[in-house]
Amino acid sequence: MAERRLRHLRGRISDVRLFQPAKGGGGALDLPSLDPRVHHRAVTAQLDTMLQAVQARPENARDQGATRELVMIVPSPDYGLNEGALGSVHGDVRVVGTVPETGAVLLDARSAELLHLRKKLDEFAEASKAHQSSRGEEVRAHQDGVARIGQVHLATFGERRGARLAAKPPLPGSAAWFEISCAGGYRREGLSASSRAQIARQLHTIGAAQTFDELESAEQLVVFARLSLAQAEALLAATDCIYEIELAAPALRDTKLQAEIKSPDLRAITVQPPPRAAPAVVLLDSGVASAHPLLKSILLSSTTGSALITSPARPRGELDTSDDGAVPDSP
Repeated sequence: MAERRLRHLRGRISDVRLFQPAKGGGGALDLPSLDPRVHHRAVTAQLDTMLQAVQARPENARDQGATRELVMIVPSPDYGLNEGALGSVHGDVRVVGTVPETGAVLLDARSAELLHLRKKLDEFAEASKAHQSSRGEEVRAHQDGVARIGQVHLATFGERRGARLAAKPPLPGSAAWFEISCAGGYRREGLSASSRAQIARQLHTIGAAQTFDELESAEQLVVFARLSLAQAEALLAATDCIYEIELAAPALRDTKLQAEIKSPDLRAITVQPPPRAAPAVVLLDSGVASAHPLLKSILLSSTTGSALITSPARPRGELDTSDDGAVPDSP
């Protein structure tokens, strides 16, 4: 039976991301102490400001296929957000995930209006929608979803960059390999096609190479592209499909860099000999490959230092232990 076993797969772990369920377990809610009506006005004002920013955006500021908005919801200090209460199937608002360092939740929304969230805020502020818990405490409608909200705004480049990129961004003017996590996946091929099209068009617009590699999982499309930091920022600003941008893992980066290295063909190099009046230089070496493409046109003559050696030349560049001399032209 041993011959029928599959060989072990070997590899290197370059990144570990722990799964976080959208909905947590039960237990008492840990909520900030606030006035529901004041909280309603504060968060609604932020939603209005975000909507105004989208409406004031120049017509050609983004790609022709960019119609959605990526929204970041930041929790109140010392509190976490309930991911499951922030999305909406009916409103076409997808919860992308939580930023581990800040607890902020990234939403992929059809519109910046976020009507489902506004409705929850209205009902949260309305006293008639409240009820008493078994412990005699007032429970506001949707308080587990909206009471912990601290800030709402369009997701920025800084909020979507990975840890490696934040710690050591590329120097201005230099390029690096990036992992760009986009909406898509083979279970959502329509989203993958849209992301590919946006990325390709905008790479052309920003002057980057338009050919790119990709990795498609069930729920995500990851694109690998070589960009400067300024190009990366422009790419995020012009699209609606990029959830995270990160410097490529060292193993992948090194593979990409090795693929870029091109060895020159010495036979294709032509070295012009110097003028006849140029001074000559005597070279003492254990052996001179006089037929080498970079040497053959500048060598005047070669001699050996021993009668035991039949020739001073090494046509194939093999190593020998003799002392011979060659006189090349001055470069």
